[in-house]
Amino acid sequence: SLRSITSKAIFVPVLPLFEEKDTNNEDDSVAAETQSPSPLLSSNDVEVFLSEQCCSLDAAISGLNNTYPESTKHSVLVSSLEAKLYLLALHTKDIVKCYTNGMDFIESMLTNQLEAAIGTTINRDNFFEYMSTALGKILFKDVYVPTPFSFAVRQPGHSPEGAISIERFDDDGKAHPIITAAYKVDGAPNSIGMPINAATSVELTGSK
Repeated sequence: SLRSITSKAIFVPVLPLFEEKDTNNEDDSVAAETQSPSPLLSSNDVEVFLSEQCCSLDAAISGLNNTYPESTKHSVLVSSLEAKLYLLALHTKDIVKCYTNGMDFIESMLTNQLEAAIGTTINRDNFFEYMSTALGKILFKDVYVPTPFSFAVRQPGHSPEGAISIERFDDDGKAHPIITAAYKVDGAPNSIGMPINAATSVELTGSK
């Protein structure tokens, strides 16, 4: 049976660990590393972590070799080969879990620092408003500044009778026109003819 196999004794070299190095250390062996302080672990520490993983993995595999029969014996259902594959699968699962938890921890830490620096939590509506106002004026020329996709529909010389727009809904359920980039070409307005039936057609005019 494979139920007795566990990967708890195998060292997982994946964790969100930052090291605060002593820049005043005069030891020549660490002088090269202290010249450019970094929160990341040194290559020597990484090698120690990987070495511990290999040693603990070898010990676990040796235990399986002593517990399960060899794979050359065709009469057995579970041999040492299947046991080792199962052990490696468990260890791989542990690595993925630790990596996911580490990324979640780092993301949470950065989020907390950003919220502390800004003083509030930014949602998608705040980001959308900033992109459509302040940042748009910084990134684009005046003629290319993104504007709401909302255009009036009117007859020539008359007040608007309606509007055509593409809208999105915010977190409160309110509709707002989406922001798009458009460029207006000076000159005579274009016209588009659209037949309604055999005797009637509609002419649409507007700026380019």
